[in-house]
Amino acid sequence: MSTAVNSGDVTEVTLRARASLEGWGGAVALLLCVLAVTGGWATYTAHVAPGTETIERTETVWTGTGTFDYAATVTKSNPVFPVGAELEGRTQYYTGVAPELGGSFSYRYAAPSGEATVRATTSLVYRSVGENGEVYWTQREELAARTATVPPGEGMEVPFAVNVSTLQDRVAETRAGLGAELGTVEAFVLANVTKTGTIGGEPVERTLQYQLGVGTGGGTYTVSPPETTRTTGERTETVEVPRSHGPLRTLGGPLLLVLSLAGLAGVAWASRKGLELSERERAVLAYRGEREEFDEWVSRVRLPPEARERPTAEAESLSDLVDFAIDTDEGVIETPDGTFVVLHGDYCYRYVPPTHAEWESEPEDDGESADETAESDEPDGRASDS
Repeated sequence: MSTAVNSGDVTEVTLRARASLEGWGGAVALLLCVLAVTGGWATYTAHVAPGTETIERTETVWTGTGTFDYAATVTKSNPVFPVGAELEGRTQYYTGVAPELGGSFSYRYAAPSGEATVRATTSLVYRSVGENGEVYWTQREELAARTATVPPGEGMEVPFAVNVSTLQDRVAETRAGLGAELGTVEAFVLANVTKTGTIGGEPVERTLQYQLGVGTGGGTYTVSPPETTRTTGERTETVEVPRSHGPLRTLGGPLLLVLSLAGLAGVAWASRKGLELSERERAVLAYRGEREEFDEWVSRVRLPPEARERPTAEAESLSDLVDFAIDTDEGVIETPDGTFVVLHGDYCYRYVPPTHAEWESEPEDDGESADETAESDEPDGRASDS
């Protein structure tokens, strides 16, 4: 026995979904299985067994720092500074008052383990440099040197002393000996550090240089200490690390798995409930399509009672009724109760859609009912013989 279908409890979307599943249920289930396997594989590789990848990782083995400490001692009486006073860390000094710049260079390094032999020297370098950076001449004088075994975290110091008055005399002598004052004179204290040993498990052989600028001119000289410079020793190693995956796999995989499994569960549930459409439901789908297709041919009109008293002819579909209306040059009327009629001549041609209440009272198999009625009305053989 068929179940009545009303527009209020069965939507077109539901019916079309069932119709699609009825014809393509197997293909949909197969597709969902493929998606579930894909989502499961993505979830497994992203969260359970991501695997490993080989990368090159660079890490710092040691860090070294070189610094200059300096001061100039006042050696000549003057109205500002007392004789013997030490003027520390200035950038400008008076050559006639405190001509000698003295101090020390210190070097230390940090590392997790190891030991290094460090040789450090300080030298006075002065030279003539052109505007384009070309060096015309260079003079170099070693001031001090020291060699020591230095463990991580400790340092060593090397002294230096530069008499700026003497430096100016040597520059003048050099220029006079060359017969020309070509370029600009630069002077600086150069600290040269050579470090050898094993630090952090890695062999080290490194030479580092640091400079303290000394500029001469007129009755003053300037000191240009470098910014604190850190040097590092690095080690590059190849390691295997867990493979990292993007959000497409880490988030998309579980989401795809859950949705596909939910879809499979829905298909299974729908299969148990029955996907096959009844004759009534197929008629509803056909009617909904025809109603939308022929909407421009339909007018909504409230008919007078006299129109319904005409003899009525039933159309099997809305399409048939519209074709008849076109052939007779009449209009299709949709009444407030949901039926469709065409008034032509003395007849009322009517189509009752499958969503209409009149479908409820119609028998499922009209042919069988008619046969049974005919048999019941026909007299039996004995009655006819008599």
